Amino acid sequence: MSDRDNTLRRRTFLGVVGAAGAATTVGCGAEPAMMTGPTDVGAATEWSARTWKLLCAQNLIVGRDDSGFYALSAVCTHQGCTLNMDSSACSTTMPGTLSATGALPRLSCPCHASTFNIQNGARVSGEAQRDLPAYKVTLTAGRVIVDRAVTVAGTARTAAT
Repeated sequence: MSDRDNTLRRRTFLGVVGAAGAATTVGCGAEPAMMTGPTDVGAATEWSARTWKLLCAQNLIVGRDDSGFYALSAVCTHQGCTLNMDSSACSTTMPGTLSATGALPRLSCPCHASTFNIQNGARVSGEAQRDLPAYKVTLTAGRVIVDRAVTVAGTARTAAT
């Protein structure tokens, strides 16, 4: 076998390995495709005070505290992994809703252990350098509507009327 054949085989191997690595990185490193604009996330009655839901399919965290409703991105600002709420994680086999009521749940990234404050999206620790985006929430005909096209302060609330 010539050196030229070995070089071509090595290049082919490195190309395949590189492509596989890039495909793996896209799964965690790229921002998941998200809906833009207003999204109906459910009836307001589904959230009592001090209730949080991680809506896996929408990559959203919607909470209701004593001041009202709010919504945060459920995507880590470090490399785009979907966050866990407490020790529960979204998955392709469980793309539904994770809920917590009462004590504040912990938001953490399963990829590199960044943590965020569920009350305002503020970065607490880890490799992420930015807070989670917060989105405008409105109540329309008893439904909770999150508008990802409009970012707001993490402390913004929509009164639960």
